[in-house]
Amino acid sequence: MPALDLLSAVINVSTATTTTLVASVTGKRIQVYAILIQSAGIQNVVFRDSTPTTLWPSTDLTARERLFLPLVADANYPYMITAVGTSFQVVTIAAVPVSGRVYYSIEI
Repeated sequence: MPALDLLSAVINVSTATTTTLVASVTGKRIQVYAILIQSAGIQNVVFRDSTPTTLWPSTDLTARERLFLPLVADANYPYMITAVGTSFQVVTIAAVPVSGRVYYSIEI
């Protein structure tokens, strides 16, 4: 099985907002293979595409708590896949800093 050539993007949000983590690519889907996100305080995060379709359930985080979706050894199974031509986003509900990294590929 060929290895995936993963890209990564930094997660760095400090307001209650919708933030595009990976920009859309015309005619392509974004496949998310790993995420690490940590909150500095009480926060709720939702991962979605820009349709907006929720791709990962709403997750509550407390101070210094992490959400970790590790890269799986058989990385042909992404955790999340956006709709064709949409971006990958995180929605935060509090003005509390969250940071981390997302590992993804663009559909070939």
